[in-house]
Amino acid sequence: VVVAPSIRADAARDIVDRVIAPGYGHVVVGGAERQDSVAAGIAALAEADAGGALNVVLIHDAARALTPTAVFDRVAERVRASGAG
Repeated sequence: VVVAPSIRADAARDIVDRVIAPGYGHVVVGGAERQDSVAAGIAALAEADAGGALNVVLIHDAARALTPTAVFDRVAERVRASGAG
């Protein structure tokens, strides 16, 4: 799920469709505060994950947009190993 400001939502959808796969990723509009945007993203995940398959959710901000995917993999694995996931 990508959370974007309303003025950037269409551009975010174009990027998600190009980078991930058309129709696979979700783009939702964020809120006035970061916590509102996080809540919108989590709500979209809950809706998309009706079967309960997700076990780890990571929140990432655009300030570190070029973080290597290996970092996310390591963080998710540590969350799972800790039993918090």
